[in-house]
Amino acid sequence: MLRVVADRLRAQVRDGDLAARLGGDEFVVMLPATDAPAAREVAERLRAAIGAPVPLGPGTVRVDASIGTATARDGDLDSLLRTADAEMYRVKSAHHLLRESVSPPARPAAAAAT
Repeated sequence: MLRVVADRLRAQVRDGDLAARLGGDEFVVMLPATDAPAAREVAERLRAAIGAPVPLGPGTVRVDASIGTATARDGDLDSLLRTADAEMYRVKSAHHLLRESVSPPARPAAAAAT
């Protein structure tokens, strides 16, 4: 799955951009000469590409991505990564809350355990 995500990231970036795996399931995409609105557009395009179905065995699976953006005005590279990471967790939290608000009501614990 990590290879699929990496391939999809590489397919979406422009010449001069850099896509790299930080570790685990975290990736970074550096977008030189890109302002905040354009970075958010790229993030949405990346999220859509990552979320496309992946053939697996007889079926398909989908993965989701939470993406945070930051601009160079946020400081040096370490600051930039920290800012993007904090934004990613804010987005992830918002996605989680949205899923909870549209999910069907949970079954009682006793019924879920059977």
